[in-house]
Amino acid sequence: MVALVVNANAYAATPEGKAAAAQRDAKDAAQKLDEQLDEAQVAAAEKVAIESGEHCLSGWDGSHNDLERAVRTRLRNPRSFEHIETVRSPVDAEGKFALIMTYRAENGFGGINIEAIGVEVDVATCHFREVSNDEIAARLAP
Repeated sequence: MVALVVNANAYAATPEGKAAAAQRDAKDAAQKLDEQLDEAQVAAAEKVAIESGEHCLSGWDGSHNDLERAVRTRLRNPRSFEHIETVRSPVDAEGKFALIMTYRAENGFGGINIEAIGVEVDVATCHFREVSNDEIAARLAP
């Protein structure tokens, strides 16, 4: 056992041992930098998503889940709800963005209607409030 430790120490003192140790240290440092870079990129992407309001919307279909639930509760047949599309405006200086969700649902006579609802969403809380179509159209206009 002692011979192994002595041989390892002797190898570490040779130019080859020093080069191998330096190479290991460089590889460890590069790996650590890569990890820090990955963490920084993830943090930057999360910050952009939060500032843009993307975190409030479903990654699957772009809908606002709380808005969907609220609309379903108003329907005569909540199971007939079908999300068609969600269109949104950029975030304004107050940290809010407009959203129009178009959906299909059954009416009181059994027919299918296409409806839309416009809301204003707060980026910080993801809470929404219903607003007029004129206000939404003004925000979505280029």
